[in-house]
Amino acid sequence: MAQRRLLSVLVETPELAQLPFDILVTFVDLIRHVKPGLTWNQHSQLTDPPNTLPVSIHCFMRHALDITDELGKVLWETLKGFAWAEPDDDTNKWLAKRSVALLPLFLRHGPAYGVGFYDFYEVFATMMNWPW
Repeated sequence: MAQRRLLSVLVETPELAQLPFDILVTFVDLIRHVKPGLTWNQHSQLTDPPNTLPVSIHCFMRHALDITDELGKVLWETLKGFAWAEPDDDTNKWLAKRSVALLPLFLRHGPAYGVGFYDFYEVFATMMNWPW
């Protein structure tokens, strides 16, 4: 199901259709992993992705995926809705398995940009949305 949605998004953006599929999938998976950190600065009522990625996340993605600045912007603009959507149960299982493959990217490229692997985010997200 998710693959069909991704392919339909790619049909609208031919320059992304030229990229290897694993780069597209890795981009979406990385966004889904950093999403909790990106939402900490948003009001809990906001559910849409930000218009642009913070510079640190954008640079991390560029270096982790070895893509150009412009391509990183096109990837975000095109895939942000897909990547930001709440994952279904199958996607959550995929992300849990995929975490092991993504960890080296975070370890290699993340520290330079202050980007970490948010495997502990649910505790913080729960605390941030607490009705004080």
